[in-house]
Amino acid sequence: MQIVLKNFSESTMTTLAQTIQSRIGFGLFTVLGIDPEHTTLTRWYTSAPRNYRLGESWPLRNSGWQRRIFEQAGLVFCRNVDALRGMFADAADIEALGLGSAISVPVICGGKVVAVVNILDAAGRYEKQHAEQALMIVSAALADRPIEEPPENCDVA
Repeated sequence: MQIVLKNFSESTMTTLAQTIQSRIGFGLFTVLGIDPEHTTLTRWYTSAPRNYRLGESWPLRNSGWQRRIFEQAGLVFCRNVDALRGMFADAADIEALGLGSAISVPVICGGKVVAVVNILDAAGRYEKQHAEQALMIVSAALADRPIEEPPENCDVA
């Protein structure tokens, strides 16, 4: 499922974070942008600036998360720490913050992934319906044409 980019202002990101927090909840919310060559990620927004600095950039690492988001333009959903370890190259850092479940929603512009909305919380916190709800909320906030209903093939790790 793809979300076509509409608006990435700080105001929109703050409103999106507040909506996700009130409807789904999170321990960490970030938005990462990707350069056009898909080699470098930059943090565009974060709910935890002390641990995850705004504007920080780093090379894209080979991982299940990277392949699912950037090669398949697919949603990532990890229920627990074991699934997280199989998808995220920085799983140890995520676990150190007490987080163990994650939802990552790719944002598409011009047919390419340009950003990723990441929603993380304690292990076991999210179920499939949370991933579907996150997709719908992100779509409504960022898409030119919001998604009407969640996809049938919401992948679960």
